[in-house]
Amino acid sequence: MTISSIKNQFKAHPVTTALIILGLTISIVLISIGISSVRNTHLLIQQQVHYAPQNATKIELELPDKQDVHALFKVFDGISDQTGVILDRAKMFHNGLMAPVTPEYWTKQVVQRFPLETGRYLNITDIINGEKVALVGKARGKGVRTKNGKPYILLDNEEYEVIGIIGVKGKTTKAIDYKIVIPATSLSSTLLSKLQSTKTIPFLIHNIYTNTYADEKQIKQNAKRLFPEVTCTASPYGET
Repeated sequence: MTISSIKNQFKAHPVTTALIILGLTISIVLISIGISSVRNTHLLIQQQVHYAPQNATKIELELPDKQDVHALFKVFDGISDQTGVILDRAKMFHNGLMAPVTPEYWTKQVVQRFPLETGRYLNITDIINGEKVALVGKARGKGVRTKNGKPYILLDNEEYEVIGIIGVKGKTTKAIDYKIVIPATSLSSTLLSKLQSTKTIPFLIHNIYTNTYADEKQIKQNAKRLFPEVTCTASPYGET
């Protein structure tokens, strides 16, 4: 349809022609929004897969009685140096909301899983000593405060020193920009109390280099030795 014919149609049927043009414009805008949404969703899924725990297995320890959470870490003695442990489904109070956190545990060395914009990553000393330190995604900058010249974040109303900012310079990475990572040995008293009031504790074990079957067997042996009445179940884990 040429411009002159559009003009003629508009003169002959102004209301109908205006509605058709408006409808076409709205359709084009909606299609553009839809394409953008699909692209963003696809990008987020790619990021989630990329930063998800690799070769991961979910381990659930079901205990007959309440146990000291710190004592439970002994079930991971003897697993591979490159195998990490994550306390699953952990949340802590932050900025008026319950925020997901990633409490990590390693036995001898820490394998860095997320890129850093600034600062340093967790190390094995932080984990052994249960240091109140945290890695935070760059989108959580507003939640970081300064005290005595050091940045910190409040989790369950307890101060955690921010030692590193997670993120990729110059890029938005939604899968990690809101992450909060802490040593699993430095849980708040509130979270410890919640965990100790339940008899089922879920963990993830993961290894970027190989599968975790040998570690799974070791954990089950340790659990039975340390807690004879424990029920230990394992299943494949997929984050996305």
